Amino acid sequence: MDAKGEISHKYEETKLGYLNQKQEKFELVSCPIKKIFCVDILPEINELYSESEIARINKEYQRSVELLQKAYYKTQELCETSCAGCVDFFQTSINETLEMVQQELHDMSTGIFNRKGYQIVYEKLNLFLRNMNSFKIRESSVLSAKKVSG
Repeated sequence: MDAKGEISHKYEETKLGYLNQKQEKFELVSCPIKKIFCVDILPEINELYSESEIARINKEYQRSVELLQKAYYKTQELCETSCAGCVDFFQTSINETLEMVQQELHDMSTGIFNRKGYQIVYEKLNLFLRNMNSFKIRESSVLSAKKVSG
């Protein structure tokens, strides 16, 4: 095996080892409705999250962000009232991860040794996070208004 093939083989072993050792990001410990609604959706969310972590480790930030956004949108498919707490937890966790990626991108796109290639991804992520946070604020105020008037 040549040097390039050996490096590629080691990368694949490392990647597989990481995937095999990694636990699911989200696990349901107790569910009042016995996982009826998330039986198909939760594994997809976990898969997207795992793939985004691998992309982030490999400095593929655009792909990592896209996968996290897909995972975030996938959580919205759990629209049952009894799933609201889990959805909030999933979305908050994904949001925190996106904010960590945002900080990494900020650090790499500013300063003396900045990389302009990360600036575009950083700006797109900023826009997504602002939209997501403004949606949560609007959603929260609508819920509060319903509680007061209802």
